[in-house]
Amino acid sequence: SPYASGTVTIQNPSDSTVKASYPTAADADASTNGTSADVSLNARGQPDQDLWGKDNEDYKIIVKDSDAATVDTFTKIRMPRASRRATVTFGSTDATPTIRESETFITAGTTAITDFDNGEVGDVIQILAATSKKITHGALISLRGEVSFSMVAGDTLTLAMFNDQVWEEIGRTYAKAFTKFKTADESLTSTTLADDTHLKDWALQPNTYYRFEGYLKVNADNTSRDLEMNITTDNAFVEECYSWISVDAGNALAVDQGETSALTTAVGIIDIDGTGLVGILIKGFVLTHATSACNVDVQFANQAGTGTTTVHKGSWVSFIPYEY
Repeated sequence: SPYASGTVTIQNPSDSTVKASYPTAADADASTNGTSADVSLNARGQPDQDLWGKDNEDYKIIVKDSDAATVDTFTKIRMPRASRRATVTFGSTDATPTIRESETFITAGTTAITDFDNGEVGDVIQILAATSKKITHGALISLRGEVSFSMVAGDTLTLAMFNDQVWEEIGRTYAKAFTKFKTADESLTSTTLADDTHLKDWALQPNTYYRFEGYLKVNADNTSRDLEMNITTDNAFVEECYSWISVDAGNALAVDQGETSALTTAVGIIDIDGTGLVGILIKGFVLTHATSACNVDVQFANQAGTGTTTVHKGSWVSFIPYEY
C-alpha cells in the first residue's frame, strides 16, 4: 500500500490550520481526548485507532507516505449528521448552550437560558432540569402561554424547531404534583397556624394563573371548634381569591360560606358547627409573583385553641395552571 507507515494530517479546509480528530464518537461529542498531531498509519496503511470528527463539520485530509511525500489530498470532507448520542450537561453559566452534540440535555447552574445554539429546522430536543433553571420566553424560544418556564429539578421541556432559529414548545412535565392529598389524619390543638404534613411544597411558576381547589374532610370534638386555614408563599402573589362551602354530615343542611381576597394576609375561619364530620369544598385562583417562582404550603390551626379539630386522610388540594 502506498499509505504503509505513512501519516494523516487533518486540517480546517478554510485556512489549512490544524484541526483535532477524536478516537471515539463519544470523545467527538464531548470534545475530549482530541489530537492535533499527525495520525500514524501502520504497515497495512491503516490507522491503529478510529478517527472521528464532529457532526456537520468540514475537514481537509492529507495522506503522506513513509517518506512524508503527499499521496492524496481530500480538500473538503463533511462529516455526516450522525444520530446524536450521549446526553450532554449544559455549562452552568451558559445562557445560549449549543445543542450540536446531542438531542437530550441536563441543566446545570442557575443562569437563565435565552436560546439553544446550532439548531436546525427539524431538530427536537429534550431538557431535564437538574437545578432550578429559567428557560426564557422570547423571539428565539416560544413557550406555552408566552410565559418563561422556571424549571425545578425533575421538570422536563421538549422543544422543536419548525422555523429557522425559533424553538417552539411541544411539551413539558412537572416533577412536583399539582394535587396533594393527606395519607393520614392530622389533629390540631394549637391556635398557631402550621404547615400541614401533606398539603405543602407546591412549586408554582412565576406570572401564571393557577386554579386552586380542594376538598377537606374535617371534624371537631366540640361545637366551639372551628378550622383556620391559610396559604403561605415565599414570594407574594399578585392576585388571589378563594371561597368555600362547608356542609355538615348526616341530614343536617347547615351550610357555612366565606371568602377572602388576601390569601397571604387573611386567614379563613371555617365553621365546623358540630362534632360530626364536615365536608369543605374550596375554589379559587392565584396569580403568582411576576418574576419569581412561588413555593406554596397550606396551613391549618384550631381556631378555638382548646380541644381538637382533625383534618382527615383523603383530604386533597390542587394548584393547577391555566391552559392558554
